[in-house]
Amino acid sequence: MCRILIAGEKEKVLETVTNDLASFVRSKEGAAMVCNAIDCMQAKDKKALVKSFKGKVKEYLSVEGTFCHVVIMKILTSVDDTVLIKKSIINVNTYTLSIINYWYRKSIRT
Repeated sequence: MCRILIAGEKEKVLETVTNDLASFVRSKEGAAMVCNAIDCMQAKDKKALVKSFKGKVKEYLSVEGTFCHVVIMKILTSVDDTVLIKKSIINVNTYTLSIINYWYRKSIRT
C-alpha cells in the first residue's frame, strides 16, 4: 500500500484510519487495510493510533463480528512503545486479553 500511494494521499489515508478506526474494524477488509496502514506509519502515527484505542478496547472487542483483535495483534507486534501499549490496550484488564485470545483462536479456525 505504501508504494502505490502518492505522498499527499498517504497522509490522508493514515489520518482517516486513525480517526475512523471503529468503522474499519467492522470488516475483514477494513482490518486488513488498518494492518497495512500500520506498516506504513511512522512511530508518532502508530502512537496516535494506539492512543485512539484508549478506553475503547473493551467496546470494540465485545461486538461479535468485528476484526479488532487482528488490529490489536498487529499493534502488539509492530509498536515499540510498550508503556503506551500497556496503558492503552493491555491495562484494561485480564478480560480484554481473554477476549483477544478468544477472537484470535476463532479467526484461525475459520
